[in-house]
Amino acid sequence: MVLFSIVSSIFSDDTLLLSDDISLSIKECCQKWSAFRREGKVLYRVTQPMRVVISKVPGTPTMVVKQYQDTHKKWIRDKIEKEYALAIRLRHRNVSTYHFGVEERGQVYIFMDYAGIPLHHFMTDVKSMPEYQCKALVKQLVEVLAYLHGKGIVHRDLKPANIGISQGDKVKVFDFGESFSRKELRGTDACLHSEARSLAGTANYMAPEALEWYESGDHSSVTAARMVNTTKIDIWSLGCVAYFVLTGNELINPEGMSLGDIHNIAVQHSRKFADRTSRPLLGRSSDASNFLKCCLALHPKDRPSARKLLLHPWFRG
Repeated sequence: MVLFSIVSSIFSDDTLLLSDDISLSIKECCQKWSAFRREGKVLYRVTQPMRVVISKVPGTPTMVVKQYQDTHKKWIRDKIEKEYALAIRLRHRNVSTYHFGVEERGQVYIFMDYAGIPLHHFMTDVKSMPEYQCKALVKQLVEVLAYLHGKGIVHRDLKPANIGISQGDKVKVFDFGESFSRKELRGTDACLHSEARSLAGTANYMAPEALEWYESGDHSSVTAARMVNTTKIDIWSLGCVAYFVLTGNELINPEGMSLGDIHNIAVQHSRKFADRTSRPLLGRSSDASNFLKCCLALHPKDRPSARKLLLHPWFRG
């Protein structure tokens, strides 16, 4: 798989710091990796956390490089290639763009947009936000999901750590390591089927039906995987993120809990939001509470699509 693109805007004389003792200009770096392309080297998407910031203006990051190791392991290569092939096609103002990547000496690198401060760090700094600001952030996430779901893509790991906030409260979603295309899942690719049957996501942001299925231990059925891994699991995660933004607290604290424990608490929260007599969000509007009720509906069929959520009264108020 060789998917490669270079964005002309990164050709400049600014400095790319690769490590404490290596410094190349962006132009030199791109020329080096262009040579890799001519030589037919394999290109990948990267998921592991070492980051290097490229700045056009000092102190203003515009792109990052991420590094992935252990690429000699086939399952890691398969996972990277799958993620890269999916993410390189995405173009949305609220999705971190993947530009290009290369393998060198057993390590893999990728150039991608700098998404901003991770949402969980952002919330630690601001403590709490006025509701209009919460609403603006959440609406951008709904727009991202509407875009992804329109392409048949399920993110499967929407959480504050995978959401960046940049200047002007602009949201960017990143990390598509657990994502897959439902269109591809309808095929016969064993790797894709294995991905769909594996534990994906972060437990306290996972939908009850996914938690229940993973806890059951019966992951042999591709049909069951298709039924569980729908776009509606992203809607539940969206509700958990919205709750975090509105309250400053996670809906579920997973520390010391099994998947079964987390599932039971998720069900309790869903029922609490469904109770018309309760007001789960003190100090927030009834429309905000209703938005959470919609996202955190216990049964997937009762959760609206992302497109329908864009029409929710909370965003019109």
